[in-house]
Amino acid sequence: MYTKKDRIKLRKSLLDFGRAEHLYALPENTGHCSDGVKFLVDRTGCDWLLELIVSELKHPLMTQGFLSIEYRKIPVPTKTAKKYDACLFFLNEYGTPLRTVWIKEAPFPFEDFTVYYANRVLLLPNEY
Repeated sequence: MYTKKDRIKLRKSLLDFGRAEHLYALPENTGHCSDGVKFLVDRTGCDWLLELIVSELKHPLMTQGFLSIEYRKIPVPTKTAKKYDACLFFLNEYGTPLRTVWIKEAPFPFEDFTVYYANRVLLLPNEY
């Protein structure tokens, strides 16, 4: 479990990543991920989140040149979201939602987080 101090330290570490120097292959021939994304996955053990993103990238709607993938924890359950802890929004370059994925158990240290998928590379926003 991450404390508030741990989350702040991790966010600061992620800001240190600039232009992606190395690319790492994503499963199922869906592209690559950057140093920053690999660091995030390795540090937090959120392989499950990366696998979920990769599985969604195979969806026919995800053929856009640019996607913003936004993770959001659900602070207060609503009628729609009462069985879920978080969701992923897949947005095109204009911010139009393409797909929403509800997540039942979400052991991820942040309340909200965004990554980009551009030219088949999954990047932190500061690496774009």
